[in-house]
Amino acid sequence: MAHGERRMAPEELELQWFRKHYRGNMTQLSWRAVLMGACLGAVLSLTNIYVGLKTGWGFGVAITACVLSFAIWKGLRKIGIARSDMTVLENNAMQSTASSAGYSTGERWSRGSPRISSSRGTIFPTVSSPPGSSSSRSSASRSPSR
Repeated sequence: MAHGERRMAPEELELQWFRKHYRGNMTQLSWRAVLMGACLGAVLSLTNIYVGLKTGWGFGVAITACVLSFAIWKGLRKIGIARSDMTVLENNAMQSTASSAGYSTGERWSRGSPRISSSRGTIFPTVSSPPGSSSSRSSASRSPSR
């Protein structure tokens, strides 16, 4: 707080936010936001499973969904399929839908399956060993020592 400024009461802060930042006339939850989020979430959950099984790491899909949605919607607007851009609040609803779908598969598949397979002696080839290389053949043909 700067010198000489008085501290605002919570009610004053709320009123200031309402007057300067609240956008009551902006659409937030719409069918296009939910459908775009569901489609992107489905695709990103599959990519999360693939990357997770290959590396054992899951990745965040929220920012990826936001960027892809923006790009896809701009493209749809340019070719005339969409009539208007998604609002900031619609994009937020879309991102929430996509990230919930994308994250729902990451933990179970990308971390659970490699652990189960390694406990049984089956080793998935990793991204660092391309298919057909000597390291991927030797690691896949190794039998567990008991």
